[in-house]
Amino acid sequence: MPKCPVCNDEYEEKTVNGNEQNYCSKCGWLLKLYSSGNQIPTGFGPKSTELQELEDWGRRLWEENSLLKSELEKLEEIVKDRDRLKKELDKLADADQKAIQPRLVEPDILNILEEKIAQLDKKLSSKISTQIWQQVNPLQQEINKINQEIGKIKSKLDSELSSSDEGTQLVEQGQQEEEDREADPEINLGIDLTGTERELVNNYNGDGNELLKTKAEEVSETKESMNNRRLGNNQPVLFEKTRRGNYWIISEGGYNYLVPKGNLKFNEHNYKAVLAFFECHGYKPGYSDKFQLLKPAKVSSLPEVDKWKLEDKDKGILQFIE
Repeated sequence: MPKCPVCNDEYEEKTVNGNEQNYCSKCGWLLKLYSSGNQIPTGFGPKSTELQELEDWGRRLWEENSLLKSELEKLEEIVKDRDRLKKELDKLADADQKAIQPRLVEPDILNILEEKIAQLDKKLSSKISTQIWQQVNPLQQEINKINQEIGKIKSKLDSELSSSDEGTQLVEQGQQEEEDREADPEINLGIDLTGTERELVNNYNGDGNELLKTKAEEVSETKESMNNRRLGNNQPVLFEKTRRGNYWIISEGGYNYLVPKGNLKFNEHNYKAVLAFFECHGYKPGYSDKFQLLKPAKVSSLPEVDKWKLEDKDKGILQFIE
């Protein structure tokens, strides 16, 4: 009678040929490979090397499984013995038999049993840990390789980022220089101010605005000058003193300077007029109602009382702010 090549258990070949039993009833090995009445895959004949290697692997697996099963059966028997002895000792203690000292016997027996259980558990854990390590170790090696590649890539990126940071610093430096130029319109627009004009500009844009108001003459463009400008006549722009003018004339250092009134708000209508007296930068209709004085316009007094004429080449400069 043939035997299973893995567990060595006997089986009837006719049962296999009758397709009633394709696997070993004890270990589950595929017995159909050895049946002469069935077609088997090429390369897996009874004497093939591949089949021999497969059988060796099956036997090793069966032996390990049988060993683990045997150890577990022993462990279960020990646990049963411990429970049985504990019950007997409990009965003896309840019966209060003085010939037996359960308080001395029971701990000793339990300690011995627990020690044996611990030994078996340690043995089983060691065997299982070894099998797990054999599977995990190749994966850990792959992980280590991946980490090394990541380290190389990170070093390369750090080097490239370092070079990029140097370029970024140069770009930021250029941007800052551009912002500094924009923040100082006098340099950006090539404005050249005298000491008197600079002091007037600083006071006008700063806290000295109210002080300038006390010594300023409030003026407006004359109607005749407005008509000439609208008709395109090439005539000087004239100003006259009025109670509700849009501009101030301030006398400083022997010169007369024209500036917008401190609280003047610009709109589409008066902005067209101011273009005749000032160069305007950054104005956006509907958004620009605040401004800074960069340079005052210069006017000269006329023989007529409280009248002034704008100097052709001395228009002022305003910078509008959103």
